[in-house]
Amino acid sequence: MRRMVIFLLLLLLFLSGCSSSPVQETPLEAENSHPEINAEEMKKVELYTTVMKAAFEIENGGNSFIAIKLDSLEGLSRRAQEKVLDNFTDLCPHVYSYEEIKDDPTKIEWYNSSFPNRAIDGTVLSVDLKEYGNDTAQIEAVSWFGSLGAVLPTYEAKYVNNHWELKLISFAVA
Repeated sequence: MRRMVIFLLLLLLFLSGCSSSPVQETPLEAENSHPEINAEEMKKVELYTTVMKAAFEIENGGNSFIAIKLDSLEGLSRRAQEKVLDNFTDLCPHVYSYEEIKDDPTKIEWYNSSFPNRAIDGTVLSVDLKEYGNDTAQIEAVSWFGSLGAVLPTYEAKYVNNHWELKLISFAVA
């Protein structure tokens, strides 16, 4: 709920600074003016969710929080990115964008203020889409919880009967 309110306030601020019309949209009108997630984008939402959950199940750094690097979600609108975040609330009630928590010392410990050293009882998830076709993909997921704690499975994914089936093709551990 907090993310939605912040998003709406930022959207309202952006619209008020960029609009040449004297009429201002309310946050509710601004939210409703965005198109829904289309079918192709929803397939990517499901792909990203499926592979990151698979990586999380292999290994994670705890369940206090999950942070997702939204900039790794190639080809998704802001609304679709929010859907990905929502898809993880079944694993953990505290799901954030990595950008939202990266400077929070209760969640991320930094080494000499230069790079993140570890997640504090939590996990940072991301993806790297290598190839994407209509019903196939090759994608790497990252479940990161520290400089010496991460799993990086790479999957071949096929969209069959309205869901993604994964085949593990390589695996790395840090």
